[in-house]
Amino acid sequence: VNELIKWGFFIYLGIIPLIPDTINSKYRIMDIYLVLLVFVYLINMLVNYERRNKLCNDLKKFFKDSIVIFMLIVIVLMGVSTVYSVDRGLALQETIRFGTYIAILYYFVSEIDIKKDLGKVVRFIYYPAFIIGVLGVTLGRHLGVNSWVHSLDNPFRYANGVARIVVTLDNPNTLGMYFIVLLFPLVMIAFYEKRTVKKVIIGLVCLLFILNIAFSFSRNAWLALVVGICILTIIYNWKFIIGLFIAGAGVLLYPPLSTRIVGLGKAVMNDGRLKHWGIALEMFKDKPLTGVGNGNYVTLHPEYVKLFPKFIVPGEENYPTHNSYFKILSELGIL
Repeated sequence: VNELIKWGFFIYLGIIPLIPDTINSKYRIMDIYLVLLVFVYLINMLVNYERRNKLCNDLKKFFKDSIVIFMLIVIVLMGVSTVYSVDRGLALQETIRFGTYIAILYYFVSEIDIKKDLGKVVRFIYYPAFIIGVLGVTLGRHLGVNSWVHSLDNPFRYANGVARIVVTLDNPNTLGMYFIVLLFPLVMIAFYEKRTVKKVIIGLVCLLFILNIAFSFSRNAWLALVVGICILTIIYNWKFIIGLFIAGAGVLLYPPLSTRIVGLGKAVMNDGRLKHWGIALEMFKDKPLTGVGNGNYVTLHPEYVKLFPKFIVPGEENYPTHNSYFKILSELGIL
Protein backbone atom coordinates (compact mmCIF):
# COMPACT_ATOMS: atom_id res chain seq x y z
CA VAL A 1 0.00 0.00 0.00
CA ASN A 2 2.81 2.39 0.88
CA GLU A 3 4.40 1.90 -2.54
CA LEU A 4 1.07 2.43 -4.31
CA ILE A 5 0.56 5.70 -2.44
CA LYS A 6 4.10 6.76 -3.30
CA TRP A 7 3.50 6.06 -6.98
CA GLY A 8 0.26 8.00 -6.67
CA PHE A 9 2.24 11.06 -5.56
CA PHE A 10 4.75 10.57 -8.36
CA ILE A 11 1.88 10.42 -10.87
CA TYR A 12 0.48 13.62 -9.38
CA LEU A 13 3.82 15.34 -9.95
CA GLY A 14 3.90 14.16 -13.55
CA ILE A 15 0.30 14.83 -14.57
CA ILE A 16 -0.52 18.16 -12.93
CA PRO A 17 1.52 20.38 -15.30
CA LEU A 18 0.14 18.54 -18.36
CA ILE A 19 -3.54 19.13 -17.64
CA PRO A 20 -4.57 22.49 -19.15
CA ASP A 21 -5.41 25.06 -16.50
CA THR A 22 -8.72 25.78 -18.27
CA ILE A 23 -9.77 22.23 -17.42
CA ASN A 24 -8.22 21.90 -13.97
CA SER A 25 -9.45 25.29 -12.73
CA LYS A 26 -12.99 24.41 -13.82
CA TYR A 27 -13.25 20.80 -12.64
CA ARG A 28 -10.46 20.71 -10.00
CA ILE A 29 -9.45 17.26 -11.19
CA MET A 30 -5.97 17.24 -9.67
CA ASP A 31 -7.08 18.96 -6.46
CA ILE A 32 -9.66 16.21 -5.91
CA TYR A 33 -7.08 13.56 -6.81
CA LEU A 34 -4.60 14.95 -4.27
CA VAL A 35 -7.19 15.25 -1.49
CA LEU A 36 -8.21 11.63 -2.05
CA LEU A 37 -4.56 10.56 -2.08
CA VAL A 38 -3.90 12.37 1.21
CA PHE A 39 -7.02 10.78 2.68
CA VAL A 40 -5.88 7.27 1.67
CA TYR A 41 -2.41 8.03 3.07
CA LEU A 42 -3.83 9.11 6.44
CA ILE A 43 -6.13 6.09 6.67
CA ASN A 44 -3.18 3.80 5.92
CA MET A 45 -1.12 5.51 8.61
CA LEU A 46 -3.86 5.35 11.24
CA VAL A 47 -4.83 1.68 10.86
CA ASN A 48 -1.25 0.47 11.21
CA TYR A 49 0.34 0.76 14.67
CA GLU A 50 3.92 1.20 13.44
CA ARG A 51 2.89 3.63 10.74
CA ARG A 52 0.81 5.55 13.28
CA ASN A 53 3.79 5.97 15.57
CA LYS A 54 5.91 7.02 12.60
CA LEU A 55 3.29 9.62 11.68
CA CYS A 56 3.33 11.10 15.19
CA ASN A 57 7.12 11.25 15.35
CA ASP A 58 7.45 12.68 11.84
CA LEU A 59 4.82 15.35 12.52
CA LYS A 60 6.64 16.45 15.69
CA LYS A 61 9.86 16.91 13.73
CA PHE A 62 8.08 18.52 10.79
CA PHE A 63 6.29 21.17 12.83
CA LYS A 64 9.51 22.26 14.55
CA ASP A 65 10.81 23.72 11.29
CA SER A 66 10.51 27.53 11.19
CA ILE A 67 9.34 27.58 7.55
CA VAL A 68 6.59 25.06 8.31
CA ILE A 69 5.52 27.09 11.36
CA PHE A 70 5.25 30.18 9.16
CA MET A 71 3.20 28.24 6.58
CA LEU A 72 0.86 27.05 9.34
CA ILE A 73 0.34 30.61 10.56
CA VAL A 74 -0.51 31.68 7.01
CA ILE A 75 -2.98 28.84 6.52
CA VAL A 76 -4.69 29.66 9.84
CA LEU A 77 -5.11 33.28 8.72
CA MET A 78 -6.45 32.04 5.39
CA GLY A 79 -8.93 29.78 7.17
CA VAL A 80 -10.14 32.59 9.44
CA SER A 81 -10.61 34.85 6.41
CA THR A 82 -13.24 32.49 4.99
CA VAL A 83 -15.58 33.73 7.71
CA TYR A 84 -15.68 37.33 6.46
CA SER A 85 -14.93 36.82 2.75
CA VAL A 86 -17.52 37.88 0.19
CA ASP A 87 -16.81 34.71 -1.80
CA ARG A 88 -16.39 32.13 0.96
CA GLY A 89 -16.22 29.25 -1.47
CA LEU A 90 -13.23 30.77 -3.24
CA ALA A 91 -11.55 31.60 0.08
CA LEU A 92 -11.99 28.01 1.28
CA GLN A 93 -10.78 26.65 -2.05
CA GLU A 94 -7.62 28.78 -1.92
CA THR A 95 -7.02 27.76 1.70
CA ILE A 96 -7.31 24.06 0.89
CA ARG A 97 -4.97 24.49 -2.05
CA PHE A 98 -2.33 26.11 0.17
CA GLY A 99 -2.86 23.27 2.66
CA THR A 100 -2.07 20.72 -0.05
CA TYR A 101 1.36 22.36 -0.48
CA ILE A 102 2.09 21.68 3.19
CA ALA A 103 0.85 18.11 2.80
CA ILE A 104 3.09 17.54 -0.24
CA LEU A 105 6.09 19.01 1.59
CA TYR A 106 5.44 16.76 4.60
CA TYR A 107 5.09 13.68 2.43
CA PHE A 108 8.34 14.20 0.59
CA VAL A 109 10.25 15.06 3.75
CA SER A 110 8.91 12.02 5.61
CA GLU A 111 8.32 9.33 2.99
CA ILE A 112 10.74 9.87 0.11
CA ASP A 113 14.04 8.00 0.27
CA ILE A 114 16.52 10.27 -1.51
CA LYS A 115 18.84 7.43 -2.55
CA LYS A 116 16.05 5.16 -3.72
CA ASP A 117 13.43 7.58 -5.07
CA LEU A 118 15.32 10.65 -6.31
CA GLY A 119 15.60 9.31 -9.86
CA LYS A 120 11.84 8.73 -10.05
CA VAL A 121 11.09 12.20 -8.71
CA VAL A 122 13.41 13.81 -11.26
CA ARG A 123 11.87 11.88 -14.15
CA PHE A 124 8.30 12.66 -13.12
CA ILE A 125 9.21 16.37 -12.94
CA TYR A 126 11.36 16.75 -16.05
CA TYR A 127 9.61 14.48 -18.56
CA PRO A 128 6.36 16.51 -18.43
CA ALA A 129 8.44 19.70 -18.58
CA PHE A 130 10.05 18.43 -21.79
CA ILE A 131 6.60 17.80 -23.32
CA ILE A 132 5.41 21.27 -22.32
CA GLY A 133 8.66 22.73 -23.66
CA VAL A 134 8.17 21.10 -27.06
CA LEU A 135 4.58 22.39 -27.21
CA GLY A 136 5.79 25.84 -26.15
CA VAL A 137 8.41 26.06 -28.89
CA THR A 138 5.87 24.79 -31.43
CA LEU A 139 3.47 27.55 -30.44
CA GLY A 140 6.29 30.09 -30.17
CA ARG A 141 7.17 29.55 -33.83
CA HIS A 142 3.80 31.05 -34.72
CA LEU A 143 3.97 34.19 -32.60
CA GLY A 144 2.97 37.08 -34.79
CA VAL A 145 1.10 34.91 -37.29
CA ASN A 146 -2.38 36.25 -36.76
CA SER A 147 -4.25 33.47 -38.57
CA TRP A 148 -2.73 30.89 -36.22
CA VAL A 149 -3.00 32.96 -33.07
CA HIS A 150 -6.67 33.75 -33.47
CA SER A 151 -7.62 30.21 -34.44
CA LEU A 152 -6.52 28.80 -31.07
CA ASP A 153 -8.66 29.11 -27.98
CA ASN A 154 -6.19 29.22 -25.13
CA PRO A 155 -2.42 28.78 -25.71
CA PHE A 156 -1.74 32.53 -25.88
CA ARG A 157 -2.30 35.55 -23.65
CA TYR A 158 -1.91 39.14 -24.77
CA ALA A 159 -0.04 41.99 -23.09
CA ASN A 160 0.21 45.35 -24.82
CA GLY A 161 -0.54 43.68 -28.13
CA VAL A 162 2.11 40.95 -27.67
CA ALA A 163 1.06 37.30 -27.93
CA ARG A 164 2.60 35.26 -25.11
CA ILE A 165 2.52 31.47 -24.77
CA VAL A 166 0.99 29.75 -21.75
CA VAL A 167 0.69 26.17 -23.12
CA THR A 168 -1.08 24.24 -20.29
CA LEU A 169 -0.40 26.68 -17.46
CA ASP A 170 -2.56 29.56 -16.25
CA ASN A 171 -0.35 32.50 -17.12
CA PRO A 172 2.76 33.34 -19.20
CA ASN A 173 4.56 34.46 -16.05
CA THR A 174 3.82 31.09 -14.45
CA LEU A 175 5.20 29.33 -17.51
CA GLY A 176 8.36 31.44 -17.48
CA MET A 177 9.07 30.84 -13.80
CA TYR A 178 8.21 27.13 -14.14
CA PHE A 179 11.07 26.73 -16.59
CA ILE A 180 13.38 29.00 -14.57
CA VAL A 181 13.00 26.74 -11.53
CA LEU A 182 13.75 23.64 -13.62
CA LEU A 183 16.49 25.16 -15.79
CA PHE A 184 19.36 25.81 -13.39
CA PRO A 185 19.54 22.34 -11.76
CA LEU A 186 19.69 20.95 -15.30
CA VAL A 187 22.43 23.43 -16.23
CA MET A 188 24.54 22.21 -13.31
CA ILE A 189 23.96 18.57 -14.27
CA ALA A 190 25.15 19.37 -17.80
CA PHE A 191 28.15 21.29 -16.40
CA TYR A 192 29.39 18.31 -14.37
CA GLU A 193 28.40 15.59 -16.85
CA LYS A 194 31.48 13.86 -18.31
CA ARG A 195 29.84 11.93 -21.14
CA THR A 196 29.73 14.09 -24.26
CA VAL A 197 26.53 12.67 -25.75
CA LYS A 198 24.58 13.05 -22.52
CA LYS A 199 25.99 16.56 -22.00
CA VAL A 200 24.78 17.57 -25.47
CA ILE A 201 21.31 16.09 -24.89
CA ILE A 202 20.93 17.88 -21.55
CA GLY A 203 22.23 21.08 -23.16
CA LEU A 204 19.55 20.86 -25.87
CA VAL A 205 16.86 20.40 -23.21
CA CYS A 206 18.24 23.51 -21.44
CA LEU A 207 17.96 25.40 -24.73
CA LEU A 208 14.37 24.21 -25.05
CA PHE A 209 13.59 25.58 -21.60
CA ILE A 210 15.28 28.91 -22.39
CA LEU A 211 13.23 29.29 -25.58
CA ASN A 212 10.05 28.81 -23.57
CA ILE A 213 11.22 31.43 -21.08
CA ALA A 214 11.77 33.79 -24.02
CA PHE A 215 8.38 33.08 -25.64
CA SER A 216 6.58 33.59 -22.31
CA PHE A 217 7.61 37.27 -22.56
CA SER A 218 7.75 37.26 -18.77
CA ARG A 219 9.99 40.08 -17.59
CA ASN A 220 10.34 38.48 -14.15
CA ALA A 221 11.51 35.22 -15.72
CA TRP A 222 13.94 37.08 -17.98
CA LEU A 223 15.38 38.93 -15.00
CA ALA A 224 15.69 35.66 -13.05
CA LEU A 225 17.50 34.10 -16.03
CA VAL A 226 20.02 36.94 -16.23
CA VAL A 227 20.60 36.98 -12.45
CA GLY A 228 20.99 33.20 -12.42
CA ILE A 229 23.58 33.26 -15.20
CA CYS A 230 25.50 36.01 -13.42
CA ILE A 231 25.54 34.02 -10.17
CA LEU A 232 26.77 30.91 -11.97
CA THR A 233 29.48 33.01 -13.63
CA ILE A 234 30.69 34.39 -10.29
CA ILE A 235 30.49 31.15 -8.29
CA TYR A 236 31.36 28.42 -10.79
CA ASN A 237 32.88 29.42 -14.11
CA TRP A 238 33.31 32.61 -16.16
CA LYS A 239 32.26 30.68 -19.28
CA PHE A 240 28.62 30.85 -18.17
CA ILE A 241 28.67 34.51 -19.23
CA ILE A 242 28.86 33.27 -22.81
CA GLY A 243 25.27 32.07 -22.39
CA LEU A 244 24.25 35.60 -21.50
CA PHE A 245 25.83 37.00 -24.67
CA ILE A 246 24.13 34.32 -26.77
CA ALA A 247 20.79 35.16 -25.15
CA GLY A 248 21.40 38.86 -25.84
CA ALA A 249 22.13 38.13 -29.49
CA GLY A 250 18.92 36.12 -29.71
CA VAL A 251 16.95 39.03 -28.33
CA LEU A 252 18.41 41.41 -30.91
CA LEU A 253 17.64 39.02 -33.76
CA TYR A 254 14.01 38.46 -32.76
CA PRO A 255 12.03 41.75 -32.98
CA PRO A 256 9.17 40.88 -30.55
CA LEU A 257 11.73 40.16 -27.82
CA SER A 258 13.81 43.25 -28.47
CA THR A 259 10.64 45.40 -28.49
CA ARG A 260 9.64 43.94 -25.12
CA ILE A 261 13.10 44.65 -23.68
CA VAL A 262 13.23 48.22 -25.01
CA GLY A 263 9.78 48.91 -23.56
CA LEU A 264 10.60 47.76 -20.04
CA GLY A 265 10.90 51.26 -18.72
CA LYS A 266 7.97 52.74 -20.58
CA ALA A 267 4.88 53.63 -18.59
CA VAL A 268 2.54 51.89 -21.02
CA MET A 269 4.25 48.55 -20.34
CA ASN A 270 3.79 48.84 -16.58
CA ASP A 271 0.61 50.90 -16.36
CA GLY A 272 -1.79 47.93 -16.05
CA ARG A 273 0.21 46.25 -13.33
CA LEU A 274 0.54 49.48 -11.35
CA LYS A 275 -3.22 49.96 -11.51
CA HIS A 276 -3.82 46.46 -10.15
CA TRP A 277 -1.46 47.27 -7.29
CA GLY A 278 -3.42 50.48 -6.72
CA ILE A 279 -6.62 48.49 -6.33
CA ALA A 280 -4.85 46.19 -3.85
CA LEU A 281 -3.77 49.18 -1.79
CA GLU A 282 -7.33 50.55 -1.74
CA MET A 283 -8.57 47.18 -0.45
CA PHE A 284 -5.87 47.27 2.21
CA LYS A 285 -6.90 50.80 3.24
CA ASP A 286 -10.48 49.61 3.70
CA LYS A 287 -9.52 46.55 5.76
CA PRO A 288 -5.91 46.98 6.92
CA LEU A 289 -6.05 44.41 9.73
CA THR A 290 -7.89 41.47 8.16
CA GLY A 291 -7.89 42.11 4.41
CA VAL A 292 -10.82 41.29 2.12
CA GLY A 293 -10.45 37.52 2.40
CA ASN A 294 -8.26 34.85 0.86
CA GLY A 295 -8.55 34.86 -2.94
CA ASN A 296 -11.14 37.65 -2.88
CA TYR A 297 -9.05 40.31 -4.60
CA VAL A 298 -10.26 38.93 -7.92
CA THR A 299 -13.88 38.79 -6.71
CA LEU A 300 -13.91 42.41 -5.52
CA HIS A 301 -11.78 43.83 -8.34
CA PRO A 302 -14.76 44.94 -10.52
CA GLU A 303 -16.41 46.63 -7.52
CA TYR A 304 -13.28 48.61 -6.66
CA VAL A 305 -12.73 49.58 -10.29
CA LYS A 306 -16.16 51.23 -10.21
CA LEU A 307 -15.21 53.08 -7.04
CA PHE A 308 -11.80 54.10 -8.46
CA PRO A 309 -12.16 54.51 -12.26
CA LYS A 310 -8.56 55.70 -12.53
CA PHE A 311 -7.52 52.06 -12.01
CA ILE A 312 -9.49 50.68 -14.95
CA VAL A 313 -7.45 48.43 -17.26
CA PRO A 314 -9.50 47.58 -20.39
CA GLY A 315 -9.83 43.83 -20.88
CA GLU A 316 -8.44 43.00 -17.44
CA GLU A 317 -11.55 42.67 -15.29
CA ASN A 318 -11.42 40.12 -12.45
CA TYR A 319 -7.64 40.08 -12.80
CA PRO A 320 -5.05 39.02 -10.18
CA THR A 321 -2.68 41.48 -8.53
CA HIS A 322 0.46 40.32 -10.43
CA ASN A 323 2.28 40.62 -7.11
CA SER A 324 2.25 38.12 -4.24
CA TYR A 325 3.03 40.78 -1.63
CA PHE A 326 0.12 42.98 -2.68
CA LYS A 327 -2.11 39.89 -2.86
CA ILE A 328 -1.34 38.91 0.75
CA LEU A 329 -1.59 42.53 1.91
CA SER A 330 -5.01 43.10 0.33
CA GLU A 331 -6.50 39.69 1.14
CA LEU A 332 -5.10 38.93 4.64
CA GLY A 333 -4.09 42.37 5.94
CA ILE A 334 -1.20 42.95 8.31
CA LEU A 335 -2.31 40.38 10.89
